[in-house]
Amino acid sequence: MTSNQIPLEIDEIQPLLAELVLHYSHPIDKVQDVYDRVAQNLSQEAGQDPPWTWRYPHQVHRGSMQKPGQRFLAAILQLHTKVIKPKKPSIPRNSVPVDFPNTPQGRQDKQRALAVPMPQRRQALLNIADRLEGGDAIER
Repeated sequence: MTSNQIPLEIDEIQPLLAELVLHYSHPIDKVQDVYDRVAQNLSQEAGQDPPWTWRYPHQVHRGSMQKPGQRFLAAILQLHTKVIKPKKPSIPRNSVPVDFPNTPQGRQDKQRALAVPMPQRRQALLNIADRLEGGDAIER
């Protein structure tokens, strides 16, 4: 990072990392497989040698690492700009569009949905979206 760059904050970058994780995940993947792909792409973007392991983006995404390096945060921003931004506003595959109302119940629903393991998250989000629309939960 040069002296004229503004330091990146984890709170600003973590949602971008979440979108990258969704982008690189597939329904039958194990957690390590998803984060392996994320780490490989981030390492390539940053020119990181040796490359980061799956644990680094996993810990940052989970929030268990509070101060990741600026190079890592910059790689997230650059990769997100390359991979996700051109596709916006399209919905990343494996995701379900749900607008959570800004109410205590809406925030609780969002936390509950994000706590569900990745393979079951799609159905959990579909159930919440259906409930918000006033219907019964359905399998899709």
